[in-house]
Amino acid sequence: MSETLRSGSEPEAGRPLWRTVLFVLLASLALHRGAAAYMAFDGGLGTGIAAGLALQSLFALATALGILLGRRWVLGMVVALGASLVGTALSVGFAQGAAAAFPALSASLVLGLGCAGLYLFLRHELAPERARGAGSVAGPGPDPGAD
Repeated sequence: MSETLRSGSEPEAGRPLWRTVLFVLLASLALHRGAAAYMAFDGGLGTGIAAGLALQSLFALATALGILLGRRWVLGMVVALGASLVGTALSVGFAQGAAAAFPALSASLVLGLGCAGLYLFLRHELAPERARGAGSVAGPGPDPGAD
């Protein structure tokens, strides 16, 4: 009986849980940035900032779908998402004046490091099994029984 319950609680189609969690987080980011883009455009904050927020929403949604599907092109979307996050944070910070420049720089650093970490994680997780090796960075070593 417990075996039936255990097999029924596994993720759909054998999908790892981290893919589902990242999908939900990035889809939430896409909704948040889309709403912020609408508010920025409607509130007269500027079309440049509204466009940056809209690009963030678009890239976050594409990244979420790529992660959910397990595609390798998601690595490019993570780079585009990181660039749009950093660029928009800097443009908003510098548009607000000198007092907001340093917080904008620190936010950009955190966003950039977060996206770089996500890129490295996805590059490792989405690599083909033969390229991963047995936990070694250099890949699998020579086969001792091949002599």
